[in-house]
Amino acid sequence: MDPISLEELALLDVLQRIDQGQPLTRHSRALHDRLISTALVEAGLIVPGEEPALQLTDAGVERCKSLRHRVAADTEALQVLREREEAGAPAPTQTDVARSELSQIGRGDADSATIDLSQAG
Repeated sequence: MDPISLEELALLDVLQRIDQGQPLTRHSRALHDRLISTALVEAGLIVPGEEPALQLTDAGVERCKSLRHRVAADTEALQVLREREEAGAPAPTQTDVARSELSQIGRGDADSATIDLSQAG
């Protein structure tokens, strides 16, 4: 799995700011219309002369949760790799990962494993 992209990290930051009622930065204001059009955010009460209050939709909350889980998983994976490197253990190869996923399928966990054997060596 590739690490989370900078775009997704920026989206997470904007969604969290909206969720916490913090003002958007100059750069995140450009996302305003995109977030509304993708139904992640909705404009609240409009007061003349003020920016409309933004709030996350149910889809926005779920996207935010998903991105948080992804960041946590990437952080944990990085920590495991660092610990293995410090211990002198070799990093798992693509073949090791594929074998692990095959064994999961053998245990009846086929829905959670996606295998790409084209890269395995």
